[in-house]
Amino acid sequence: MIAATKRTSVNRNIKLLYWFNFLTDFRLYGPFAIIYFSEIAGSYVLGMGIFSLTQLTSAFFELPTGVLSDRIGRRKTIILGAVFSSTAILCYAAAPGAIILFLGGFMEGIARSLYSGNNAAMLFDTLAEEDNESSYHHYFGRMSAMYQVALGIAALLGGLVGVYSLNLVMWLSLPPQLCALGLSFWFVEPKRTENKKTGSLHHLFEAVAHMRKNPRLMWLTVAQSVSFGFGEAKFQFTSAFFLTLWPLWAIGLLRSVANALAATGFWIAGHVIDRFQHLRVIIFCGVAGNFFNLVGVLLANMFSPLIIVAPSVLYGLSTTARNHLFQQNFTDEQRATLGSIVSLLGSVVFAFAAFLIGWLADSYGAQAAMVIAIIIQALVIPIYVILFRSSE
Repeated sequence: MIAATKRTSVNRNIKLLYWFNFLTDFRLYGPFAIIYFSEIAGSYVLGMGIFSLTQLTSAFFELPTGVLSDRIGRRKTIILGAVFSSTAILCYAAAPGAIILFLGGFMEGIARSLYSGNNAAMLFDTLAEEDNESSYHHYFGRMSAMYQVALGIAALLGGLVGVYSLNLVMWLSLPPQLCALGLSFWFVEPKRTENKKTGSLHHLFEAVAHMRKNPRLMWLTVAQSVSFGFGEAKFQFTSAFFLTLWPLWAIGLLRSVANALAATGFWIAGHVIDRFQHLRVIIFCGVAGNFFNLVGVLLANMFSPLIIVAPSVLYGLSTTARNHLFQQNFTDEQRATLGSIVSLLGSVVFAFAAFLIGWLADSYGAQAAMVIAIIIQALVIPIYVILFRSSE
């Protein structure tokens, strides 16, 4: 009876994580956020500033929310994240000007900090109940595929609606967030091994000490922070570059294709990683992805968006491989806290990268901003090469 109950909890959490990811990322405004924000705020710098604020807020709250997750539980943390996520979309949709947009960015930053280390830890702890941690990358890949499917469908619908009103696109993004909030109450708290007698500050110091004693984890964190920061900022700005080449409705269709490819990458990631190993996958994806992106941006013609989108399948592969490497190097006691430290550093880099890209775009054009972001993102590839050689 006990084994059956445990299995029911595992099945429920995994299925709920699939659908929760789908709903939280069913945002019709996704491909057009930079366009909408820039129109409301008045410039690319202020538009990208919304993204910067979101990441800075996420960075500020990363460590407290990581510790919070390890202390109060994964389920309660997911519920809090859903509340702030819904509030953020409401602010975006109702914003008459930049101030309310920035308030929405602040709320979204808190939501991201609550989700970042917590949701992956929820999956890992759930699998740990059945001693099935080794399958984490399979489940993580499929779980992540759901948010790419959601983004793809939402992008297609958003492109059609956006031709008439980008504000309506924002309002239609709110109901899925409210559904995710309702779904969050159905999660079952997984069992974890944690010493609750230690204080939160001591818990944080233990996590930092573990990272300092693990050079492999430290270098993975450096590479991830730069790659995520400039990669995500570039991704958010890409629609503005596409808009100089394609009409708005076509951008939604293009982003939908990109999400479908990324979802495929996530879905098959477990099998690919088993075959070629984590670091080989990361290195190949980094080289190929940046090459295609650079060629597409330099050409700057009608075929460029297709060239840039083509390697989207690699995103799912590399993201899953990196995430599993981190989970393997985290401790059970500080899993969410360590994940939040990694996210914090990535958020800080993103905030800088978003401002830099916005300033470059206003000063020198969208193409120049994209090229510089791609070059900086590619600089971390040698780190993964060194880690791969050291592990042989």
